[in-house]
Amino acid sequence: GGSFAQQFKRADKSGAKFALVIADEELSKDFISLKYLREEQEQQKLAFEALVGFFLAQDKNYQNKID
Repeated sequence: GGSFAQQFKRADKSGAKFALVIADEELSKDFISLKYLREEQEQQKLAFEALVGFFLAQDKNYQNKID
């Protein structure tokens, strides 16, 4: 729980790369807001069904960097 600011601070402190925001607006319009915590990128809006593909692509990018 807590405010958005507190939740983002906890996510940042945990070392997470992303924060997913699912508030009333997102739920009513069937999307998720994805906020980058480690990169200077703008927040993105993703459809629920696109979320898995997004994270699979992130995993491939990570695998390419360590190979």
